[in-house]
Amino acid sequence: MLDKNKGNLLLDYYGNLLTKHQLSILDDYFKNDFSMNEIAENEGISKAAVSDLINRSIKQLENYENKLKLIKQAEKLDKIISELEKGDEASKKLANKLINIYRR
Repeated sequence: MLDKNKGNLLLDYYGNLLTKHQLSILDDYFKNDFSMNEIAENEGISKAAVSDLINRSIKQLENYENKLKLIKQAEKLDKIISELEKGDEASKKLANKLINIYRR
C-alpha cells in the first residue's frame, strides 16, 4: 500500500481524473485518515471492496504519473527555484516569476 504522503500528492495532481466515487474513497482514506473499515461502513460496502477500489485507483494514479510525470517535473522545478532564490537579485526575481507561474 502507498504511504499517505505519496497518496495525497498523487491525489493533488491527478485526483480530478478519477470518478467521483474513487475520489471520495481516496479522500477519506488519504486526506481524512479513515480506516478501510470506517469507509466500508460509511459506504455500505465490504472492506474487501474498499481495499480493491483503493488499490485499483492507486494504480491508475501511478499510471498517470508514469505517463505524464507532472510530480517529477514539479520536484525538478522546485529544485531550480531553490537554487535561483540563493542567487543574486536577478536570480531571485526570476525565481519569483517562476513561482507565480508554477504555483497558480
